Amino acid sequence: MVEQKIRAIMIIEVAGRPPEYLTDSLKAHVEKINGVKGARLISSRIAEARKIEEEKDLYTSFAEVEVETDTFGRLNELIFEFMPSSVEIIDPSEIIFDCQEATVIANDLAGRLHKYDEVAKVARMQIQQLSERLSQFQSSAKANASPIQPMQITMGDGSEPEKKKAVSKKSKKKKS
Repeated sequence: MVEQKIRAIMIIEVAGRPPEYLTDSLKAHVEKINGVKGARLISSRIAEARKIEEEKDLYTSFAEVEVETDTFGRLNELIFEFMPSSVEIIDPSEIIFDCQEATVIANDLAGRLHKYDEVAKVARMQIQQLSERLSQFQSSAKANASPIQPMQITMGDGSEPEKKKAVSKKSKKKKS
């Protein structure tokens, strides 16, 4: 494996609420980079949370993070772990791979793609099953539905004499 320091700038975006929580969460998330072996956080700048115009009570923020990794493979791991929306490699201008490192990166990428594909297939199957069950439910609900008969509802005006009459009738029944 070729030891070659890689410097990159990543943009990590988040959305949520409340805005104070977004900023704190983003700071904590970015600080986790220092815990990754072979990676070092050089600098970070966190933007102030802004309200998303199209949404009711949702905010967005981002962090611009400069990192240095021991290898390109380690940068790849950071990308999968922190899911940045943008990555710019700023140094070196040329990256050298040996066959072993290229194989490790390719296999890691293939493994992760298979895992995500499996999750997508399971989700797709569950959605299909739920849709079928919903269709069955709707069909049985239509088959069992009886036509609604119109009904006349009469209500008293709530005046005091009507209430007394009702009470007096009950009390007469109890006395007999």
